Amino acid sequence: MTPTNRSEAGDDGIDTIAPAEVTLARADGTPTASAPAGREEDRTAAAPLLVAIGGLVVVALLVFLVLPGAVQRDERAAPAADEAAAALRTERTPAAAAGTAEEVSVAPLEGLRVQRERRAAQEVLERFLNLGEALEGRAVERWGATEFGGANALAEDGDAAFLTQDYELAQALYRRALEALEALSEQGDALAAARLEAGFEAIEAGDAGRAAALFDFVLALDPDSDAGRRGAARAAVTDEVLDLVEEARLVAEDGALDAARGLLRQALDLDPESTPARTLATELDERLERADFLADMSAGYTALRARRFEEAEAAFVRAEAR
Repeated sequence: MTPTNRSEAGDDGIDTIAPAEVTLARADGTPTASAPAGREEDRTAAAPLLVAIGGLVVVALLVFLVLPGAVQRDERAAPAADEAAAALRTERTPAAAAGTAEEVSVAPLEGLRVQRERRAAQEVLERFLNLGEALEGRAVERWGATEFGGANALAEDGDAAFLTQDYELAQALYRRALEALEALSEQGDALAAARLEAGFEAIEAGDAGRAAALFDFVLALDPDSDAGRRGAARAAVTDEVLDLVEEARLVAEDGALDAARGLLRQALDLDPESTPARTLATELDERLERADFLADMSAGYTALRARRFEEAEAAFVRAEAR
């Protein structure tokens, strides 16, 4: 390889260096053709373009090979995400989800029938609840706890059927529970009447403690019972009334009928219905009337013997009027 430099003088006197010709030799010494300088510059300028084209090819391969798989994975993941969201909505609003499902799956005619059965069940349940509250106000736990518990168990079975939307069965169970409470209410009425009668009998027998307990029970069964309140008031003074009656009897036996009448008036002021006090008062009245009758007759005969005819006549008139 032999470089040859030639210089030429320009118009301005400055030498210009011409490009050197380079001869390449093969390994065996055979010379090769020299590459023009212009082609080397072209290859250098084309290199970035080739790199850019190669990058585009790689991107295209990625798009065609990788992207479809990612899209398929997203398509597979989308239904699962939708299902999870739907489940979350259902969990948050179960009643609304159930109602929507029912509206979609139940025909209008069947849906109307179901709604009527539902309302009918709720109406029976409301009656059951009202009567149950009334019985609780009548101290049902004191006299009908077992029956009351059985009725509530039937109502709970009705609740279970209601929650499964078996409204026909729920209504039947609620009705059985209501009937059980109605029977229990009638039983309470009969029991109150029996205890009321027994309470008054206890007063007449002088057993104030038993009478008070019976009337307390009556008022627990029926807080608005006028007879129960009256009986309780009488039971509270029974012992005092009986003491006054006994004292009046002793005084009357000694002949002090007016004093005995005074004691009986006190007893009757405490308990106007006291049979012992009223009975003794009647006996004293009869004794007093008899005594007054005898006194008038005696006064009449005395006046007649004294020839006081007008006075005798008046005494006989008073005696006849008694």
